[in-house]
Amino acid sequence: MESTIRKDENSFRAVILRLALALILNSVLITGLFAVRDPLRVLLLRLLSSPIERYGISTSDAEFIISSVLDCVIYLFSFMFPVLFFRILMSGQQKEPMRLGVRVPAETILLIGAVIPVIMGAAEVNAIISGFVDFSPLIDNTLIDTPAKLIYSFIYTALVPGFCEEFLFRGTVLSNLLPYGKTTAVVGSAVLFALMHGNPMQFFYAAAAGILLGIVYVRTGSVWPGMFIHIINNYIGVLRQYFAERVDYTQAARLIYAIDFAIMIAGAVFIVILILKDKGNIFGNDGGYAEPTHCVRLERGRAVRLFFNPVMIVYISLQLTEAAIVLLAAVISG
Repeated sequence: MESTIRKDENSFRAVILRLALALILNSVLITGLFAVRDPLRVLLLRLLSSPIERYGISTSDAEFIISSVLDCVIYLFSFMFPVLFFRILMSGQQKEPMRLGVRVPAETILLIGAVIPVIMGAAEVNAIISGFVDFSPLIDNTLIDTPAKLIYSFIYTALVPGFCEEFLFRGTVLSNLLPYGKTTAVVGSAVLFALMHGNPMQFFYAAAAGILLGIVYVRTGSVWPGMFIHIINNYIGVLRQYFAERVDYTQAARLIYAIDFAIMIAGAVFIVILILKDKGNIFGNDGGYAEPTHCVRLERGRAVRLFFNPVMIVYISLQLTEAAIVLLAAVISG
């Protein structure tokens, strides 16, 4: 019995250690690559000056295109390489699949319709919480005043983050925590997802979204439905800004409120249907399709202590430090 417990604890310790290393790599890549983004942009402009002139592309358009491509490549690499890094670290170890099958259970539409309004509601609550500090000076308020910028905003703000963040946090982190319990996996991955943002302005919202996306992942047994929700949810924010910049403020506000109200009403209907259907079981009556390949039982207190290993503490400390710097900058600038 003791040998089995020890084996299970060692397995959990190994998974948490490797996840922490992958997350630290993600943090270092984001910080480091975006720090050299501007020098890279200047270098690429110089290297591509001949074709830019040949095709009559203006300097401003060339800068926009190169910056857009760089942003997307940096973000993709910063998330997808840690996913690969974790898989390499787990070579020879028992690991969970990423569940890339296109599984669309009959309830998927209900889940999407219910989850998006709840995430939107969490964003409103988050706005109230973060309203005690003025973060606006730190927010990138680049105007979305052309179709090209709208397309770029969709790709960089919605498509790329929705794709790679789901691969890392649901496909990798949540998946490999599943053997230790679905609730543990969903909540643990959501907290790490919130910390990844390194921003106190987004913590509550990101944690709530992480829990909901985790539930969708467990219930559908696929990374794609949650990815779709993530992309749509992010793009709703882009569309809000786009409409607000192109029409009268009062008209834009009315339009946004009308759309939000319609989405919330539809979401309430979907939520009621799901509650009645599943009798309050958040993972569904059948427990969801994302069943772990093996199950490990750990005493809860012991699991928490093993989770906070030195490497994971380093990652959490890095993200909390970043959040503290953002908060301090907001207070000073305010």
